[in-house]
Parts: sequence; structure tokens; C-alpha cells
Amino acid sequence: MTNFSKREQEILRRIASLERKAIMPIQRTVDFSQLSAAATTGNRKIYTLEHDYKLWGVFTHATTAFAGTGVTAVTGEIGTLAETDRYNDSISLMQIALHADMEYSLTESMTADTDIYITANSTGANLDKLTAGTVEILIYVSLLKFKT
Repeated sequence: MTNFSKREQEILRRIASLERKAIMPIQRTVDFSQLSAAATTGNRKIYTLEHDYKLWGVFTHATTAFAGTGVTAVTGEIGTLAETDRYNDSISLMQIALHADMEYSLTESMTADTDIYITANSTGANLDKLTAGTVEILIYVSLLKFKT
């Protein structure tokens, strides 16, 4: 078992609190090959938030550090195609760390289905030069509809 920092422990407490409510975690695992592109930016759809359901939180955890030939940095953001960092600030995927962003809690309810993406950005080389890396994403959504 990994020793978690105080910040990571607080994030895990938040997760446990959400799970006691009528909120469901949706887990997605994305590895480097799913973000591969002959460009420095690539994205992958990870979830569709149906209209009238609320998004309560997004947690990301790079479980295997991203690495590749000539790649000096890889960052990731969770959001929409139009607003790639809507649900979290840009995080390094080259470090194994747990990140949480919940500043939009209780406010994110769409009137139309909304696709949620992970967007990766690399420095030094294109994303198709990646040879390793995995990120786990937990998306917390309501089990009940909220009329908007």
C-alpha cells in the first residue's frame, strides 16, 4: 500500500464522503496509446454526462508516469473539447500523483448531453513518441436527475 501525503489523504476522505451520498463514481483508465497522436496535443472521450444529471467531482491519478523518446513534459486536463480544463487545472502526467478538483461542485448540470474528454499536451516530442503512462480518472455523477 502506498503511503499517501496529507493532501492525498484529504482527497481520499472527500471520495469516501461522496460515495456515502447518492453519487456514483465512474472510473476510466487511459493509457499512453489511447492519447497517441502525431501532434503535441491529443484527446480521448472518457464519459458523456447526460442532461439533467450533476457532475460532482473529478479525480485524476497518474498510476504509471508518462514517458517517451524526446518527451520532456506531458500534462493532462479534464474538460470539454471547447474548454479542455473545465474540470481540473493542467496536471503533470509524468509524476505519479493524486489530484482532485471540485470547485464546480453542485453547479455543473447540463441541459444537453455533454462529452467529457481528457486532453494531453506534450513538450519535446509528439504524443506518438510516448512509450509508457497510465492515468485513472474518477468522475462523480448524481444518481438522480436534477431539472435545470
